Amino acid sequence: MSSQRLCASARGSGFRSARECTAGSRGFTLIELLVVIAIIAILAAILFPVFARAKESSRRSKCLGNLRQLGVALSLYADDHKSHYPTTETQNWPFGDWNDNRPTRGPRALAPYVKEDRLFFCPSNRFFKTPPYWKPNTYWCGYCYWGKYFTRNTNPPLDDTLVASRAGHQPMTLLMSDIIVTAAHGGSLTEDQVGWNSHNPKDPQGGNILYNDIHAKWKHFGEMKVFVKFTYSDPLVTFWY
Repeated sequence: MSSQRLCASARGSGFRSARECTAGSRGFTLIELLVVIAIIAILAAILFPVFARAKESSRRSKCLGNLRQLGVALSLYADDHKSHYPTTETQNWPFGDWNDNRPTRGPRALAPYVKEDRLFFCPSNRFFKTPPYWKPNTYWCGYCYWGKYFTRNTNPPLDDTLVASRAGHQPMTLLMSDIIVTAAHGGSLTEDQVGWNSHNPKDPQGGNILYNDIHAKWKHFGEMKVFVKFTYSDPLVTFWY
């Protein structure tokens, strides 16, 4: 039925004229639609960052949970190896490469104590994922493993006053951590190195740290200190804790 017929039939129901009837049934004007769209855009601009922060907060919590479970795995490993943690390949980065020729080195030595490979990767890390970084011939962990990472190719040299060597010794030394790196001496990271950062690669926000007493916590970047600079990398890379 057309609007004219509806209005005509409605006159006996209280409408004084077709004009009044038509005015009462008109749609939105262009200005009204623009106002509604503007309000939706403003609400989206306010709410989307809130949702993004909530999502990142959830990933941080999962990441922290991963480190705590890896801490349990390290404790079990130490119980089976006279309190000692897995040794490392110090010519490599602290997060890999733990290849097939070194199945008892670094994080890969924890595989028998861990039920799911995903625990070796921080959910927030956009670079290191499984797959492709946890498979035969390519075992890169999404966390830094500092256990027994003794090397003089850093500034300062790493020893058991900084990194964990065995269970029960120096409880506040580093055992594992998120990857938190910046370029040293005012340089800039390569595109890959930027992606290494576990949280907000281009603007580090902080990271989760696992200590030798097997407690783990989130630490904001503003509270962090320079841990070590790798003197053999190009550009020079600084790790934080």
